Amino acid sequence: MVHELPEARSLALDAANLLVRAAGTDAWPAVRRLFSRLFRRWDGRRRSIAEKGLNLTAEAMTEACAEAGTGAGAAGVAGPAAGPAAAENHVRTWHNRILALLAEHPGALDELRVIAGSHPELSRPRPIVQRHDVAVLGSADGNLAVGPR
Repeated sequence: MVHELPEARSLALDAANLLVRAAGTDAWPAVRRLFSRLFRRWDGRRRSIAEKGLNLTAEAMTEACAEAGTGAGAAGVAGPAAGPAAAENHVRTWHNRILALLAEHPGALDELRVIAGSHPELSRPRPIVQRHDVAVLGSADGNLAVGPR
């Protein structure tokens, strides 16, 4: 299965880090569009959940930056500025969602490559989460089971 390949797992993690780093920055609208396009592969209900998740991540990272007094802005990176724990939780959530999408739609890997490399300025310094070893099991009704790999 493509979602179990090391390259796919790495790309999914890179993309999840990018998404969280972009949330609350000027890069967010462009990054959000890329992820919205990726999640169009899912049916209406799951796509709607992913879209709501994008909004919640942006709100959470923006609020956390405001509380910490570290607005990210154009050149900033929202994720780490918002606090490592909050950012890590969001990265793990998105990593799992992206892996679940790849499990159902292996053809999304090429689009994921483009997304993961789309904003190199948000890829550095190091990722928020460097390794996330989990197994993601999807069911026909859209529920996910996540556990240690």
